Amino acid sequence: MLYLQAEKIPILFVCHSTGGIIVKRVGQEVSAVCQVCAEIPPQAITKRVMEGVADIGAECLGVAFFATPHRGSSVLSDPEYVQTVQKTLGLKWEMSEHLRQEFSVQNRDLEILDYKFGPAALGMKIWSLVETRETQLEVLSTGDVGGETLTPVKLSVVDSRSAVLSTTDVPVEEEEIFRLDATHVGVPRFANDDIIRQRYLEDLARFIQYFSVHEREAHHQLASSIMTDIHVDIHQFYEFGPPGEQEKAPFKVWSERPTLRTFLEEGPAQCLRRRFKAPVEQPDENVQQESSIEFRRPTKIVAPTIVVAPPTELPEAIPPRDNGTSLSAPVSEKLASIHTRRPSLTPRSSTEPMAGNGHLAPRAASPPVKDDEYRDTDGARRPQKPPTFQLPGSNRDRFRWIHIPYTHAGWVPLVLMTVSNERDNLDLHKKLLVDQIWMSQHNRSRHASPHARFLPYLHWDTFKHLNSRADTIKQRRKQDHARPVDQAIASGNSMESKLIWQYLTSNRPIHCRRTLDQYGYPSLRNTSVRDGDQILYKRTRPARPETEVHESPMEHITSILRANRFPAGQANRASNDDASKVLMVDQLWLWVIDQQTVITFAAPKEKEEIDTPWKLGDLRSNIYQDVNGDYARQCDDCFDFAALVVFHAVKALLDITDDDSLQVFRIFEEYISVLTEQQTKSFKEFRDNHRNTGSRGLDVHRLPKYVDNKKDLDALLELRDIEDELGSIGKLFKDQHRSIADMIKHYQELNGKYNQGLNGTELLKETKCTIDGYQEQLGEMLKSAQTAHKAQISVASDVEALQMPLALFRKCHLFSPHSSAVIMK
Repeated sequence: MLYLQAEKIPILFVCHSTGGIIVKRVGQEVSAVCQVCAEIPPQAITKRVMEGVADIGAECLGVAFFATPHRGSSVLSDPEYVQTVQKTLGLKWEMSEHLRQEFSVQNRDLEILDYKFGPAALGMKIWSLVETRETQLEVLSTGDVGGETLTPVKLSVVDSRSAVLSTTDVPVEEEEIFRLDATHVGVPRFANDDIIRQRYLEDLARFIQYFSVHEREAHHQLASSIMTDIHVDIHQFYEFGPPGEQEKAPFKVWSERPTLRTFLEEGPAQCLRRRFKAPVEQPDENVQQESSIEFRRPTKIVAPTIVVAPPTELPEAIPPRDNGTSLSAPVSEKLASIHTRRPSLTPRSSTEPMAGNGHLAPRAASPPVKDDEYRDTDGARRPQKPPTFQLPGSNRDRFRWIHIPYTHAGWVPLVLMTVSNERDNLDLHKKLLVDQIWMSQHNRSRHASPHARFLPYLHWDTFKHLNSRADTIKQRRKQDHARPVDQAIASGNSMESKLIWQYLTSNRPIHCRRTLDQYGYPSLRNTSVRDGDQILYKRTRPARPETEVHESPMEHITSILRANRFPAGQANRASNDDASKVLMVDQLWLWVIDQQTVITFAAPKEKEEIDTPWKLGDLRSNIYQDVNGDYARQCDDCFDFAALVVFHAVKALLDITDDDSLQVFRIFEEYISVLTEQQTKSFKEFRDNHRNTGSRGLDVHRLPKYVDNKKDLDALLELRDIEDELGSIGKLFKDQHRSIADMIKHYQELNGKYNQGLNGTELLKETKCTIDGYQEQLGEMLKSAQTAHKAQISVASDVEALQMPLALFRKCHLFSPHSSAVIMK
């Protein structure tokens, strides 16, 4: 097989019964073989074989499972069916006890194998053929009368629920299920079911025709790069002090960042242990080794002075240092006459005698001490063993935080299962992934940006990244599957674009970042126009020159038509608009597992080529900075830490003070004031212009200025946009308030029953008060905008009545430029 792989020949696995389990294990063993081959010297393995091993997954187009017991079978595992299974299936020998245990129902190893094969099957075509006709078996039975007899029974060798690969926890995107009217032995022959056989062959031919091995290889490389380029944060919180002083010992954080693939294969505990055993880089033998204790070097080179004296005598005072750059000293006849003194580690008392030249005078011989092993002959103390840094241990560990970048629903069961498997309790993740609290909370919006109803929080993005994300989604939606892979995206630096291309249309899609209007209006198919009209974008983009006063009415009309040709948000924008800001709504997914592990999912803010403070408001960075360092916030348990995560999510954007363009509330308040002032100014101008309409010296070329109310209409639209965006932000605050109130209720139960989450309860109450303050400030801005909006509408109705004579006057001059008589009422 390996030699065929080197020639780039596609592979389709067709397996019956337990052979499907072997094929599934191939994917698990290939990664292990690749790791072993990487440690073997290059001369010990051929390049052809190495490439073949690495490309098995890349060139496997699909797998056909014929009645495979993915979740075990009681007929294949129970001892009472051993002989009848051998006879019915035509086996040469009976199945051994060890082999039968491999196919037991609810086997833990089979369940783990399903979880690991799910991501590997991404991009493959899966056919699952299920037996629906029971097989005639004979079992040795005993009754109440006594005696043993052969009793015929009819059973399905592989249950239909076990023969389907996809589950609610790990769905397979491209699994085609065929239910055959055949027994377990007749399934591979499509016995008595020619229709299903024809459908299967047509589907297989169609798949091979439109899916080349090169496309499969490119798709496999994209999936592999995602698993190896994304890093998972593992932070172990432990007490930094002696084991008996838990109340006084501070907390420290021990962190590791393995790749997503390594995390899923080894687990968080093994990743942390590997860092403990990380080898220290050995210095070159030809280079002189330095001491393990580092001393800060002076910025200016100063030559030391060597004092020569008899062994039993000391100089009265140490002479001042020589200013020369070379080492000089009187030549001594005996090496023993050179006396050196080790520096003392204990500070000298301020009462020690000083020599006349300002140096410390030599001290008298100190009396004998008990720790002779740490003193020289002159009584000076030797350097003792330096203090050591305390690492985490089983008796000091408190809890750990695992953070996954990007909110991809397909990774959630894999990550939770990895932690459950490490705890040797697979029921942990199953309780957290029931439909009532997981899949039922997901939405598929019309704007092709799925989202989950967990904790939303306000964030920001650049206008350039917003357009790039929208273009990627639009391009990806043109095809049903991730293949063929767009080479520009596969070779690009944006991990978010790669994830969108890979997982957007899967059964468990990527939940990418949404704009404020996508969050507020999930039923809209396209929000690009509304996104380009965001208040934050219009207030942070570079200033543009205003349109000059037009000299003729036709020029003014032409400019209006030209401006209306491109709707807002669709016109061509200069490149300097890329750094403008837009409001986004991100999601926080959080789980607390077994009171020792906190798992979070949140989308990161990707770095861009343009000069922007891209790290501002990053949730993961804010949390890590708060819990690590000299002024770290104290979290006694994982519930306190979960509350801290929610606290930072709520304040991720609105507490930014380093950048004026991200102070959202201040920008809204200033813009409302600007529009209100502009409204007053516009009304005054119209009043003054209306006074001049009766004058015979009226300049007809200035009529557009009197008649056109475009500025008033723009202000009216801007006020409506402000009210609309403030309403969406208010909706977000209500969702946050509801989630935090529910958390406080559960935390109070934890406080009473288990005495846990005490600090977290207070922090959640503080977070709730913070949201109340945001809502109050939002309500005041919304009230100001609505007041200005109503005033604009009421005055506009009066202005419209006054504009009718002006419109008639303008019409008369347009058709009769030489006319001087106008009827006015």
